[in-house]
Amino acid sequence: MTNFAEATDVLAYANDSSYVRARKTTVATAIQLSGGMVNFVWRLTLTDASTVILKHFPPSLRVNPAFAFPQGTVLYTLFHSTHIIHSYCPLERCELEYIALRSATSQFPKEKWSAPIPYSLDAANYVILEQDMPGVSLFDLLKQEVDQPLSTSDFNWIASSLLTFLTDVKSLVVPDMSIYANSPLTPVMNRMYLRNLTRMIDFD
Repeated sequence: MTNFAEATDVLAYANDSSYVRARKTTVATAIQLSGGMVNFVWRLTLTDASTVILKHFPPSLRVNPAFAFPQGTVLYTLFHSTHIIHSYCPLERCELEYIALRSATSQFPKEKWSAPIPYSLDAANYVILEQDMPGVSLFDLLKQEVDQPLSTSDFNWIASSLLTFLTDVKSLVVPDMSIYANSPLTPVMNRMYLRNLTRMIDFD
């Protein structure tokens, strides 16, 4: 089994992937990026000097492998009004993100915001290979040194772009999204949003 926390394993996996083999090249280096508490994210540099992002969605927390996420078909309990509903549903975080990225890159222009183009999905190993986005991320931009402060016009542009993003995502049409509607994560997310209901619905 591939250990996506180790660069040597990531290199071996990537070089054997259909995407890399189809390009008739190999992966020279793998540098781990921030993946938060859950995912493993690597920037792969190929021998032709191009780069690609490998994102692995492990079936457990990255920072605590003992905390497992349900995968495949799982039993969940949903409390709705006075009824307790038991059901089974598929939960594949990797596949859902792949579908959402494909939808976003095909439905929206890249004037204010853009999503990475997904190149391949390996559902069995919970891996997406996707575009290495050019430019500086908002996360890195806001972390820059205090001697390089953002201007008022910069902040205005960021705010406008975020509003455009939220509006676009609200209207996003994702094929087969209904199969994720009863995800066991839905009640958890609902409880989180209920802490600030106005913020959840006031996108316009």
